Amino acid sequence: MITLASYWSDQRKDFQSCVKTPALLVQGGLVMKRIHFANLGKNKLVIAVAVFSAACLLFGLFDGFDLVSTSSVRYVLGLGYFLSAIFLTHMFWYKNYVQWNKRGMMIRIDSFFGKNLKFEEIISAKLDGDILEIMESKNSKVSIDLSEIVQEDRETLNQIIVEHIAVS
Repeated sequence: MITLASYWSDQRKDFQSCVKTPALLVQGGLVMKRIHFANLGKNKLVIAVAVFSAACLLFGLFDGFDLVSTSSVRYVLGLGYFLSAIFLTHMFWYKNYVQWNKRGMMIRIDSFFGKNLKFEEIISAKLDGDILEIMESKNSKVSIDLSEIVQEDRETLNQIIVEHIAVS
């Protein structure tokens, strides 16, 4: 495993080389961050966890009846709540996170809550260097600073937006 300290000691003069890690990219002497992308419409595991969690919570409705033992209902309810917590907090696990489906997207870049966008309300999106500018139909303009993000992830984000506004 390559650490940042060993990278700088071995590669001080060569600033054009890159070292990829899951969250960071060291390129040209700058530490660039990665974006975690999650397509909710295509991720079958997320859909399965959400459905199973809902089924566990619905099973908890039988707690008042004498059909099932109370202790087993508690375990199933606990599992349902735990899976719901995992499903609903997934976006907070990453500092830079983009989540989308066919109707809209949530962009969370260096912020806690992020910005929710509906594809039907987006008129255009343009990537100018480090700034992603999104024009909405309400005559509002959303500017997202991507200066600390890897170029590949910037282009992927712009491509996702452009593909979905062309469809809607």
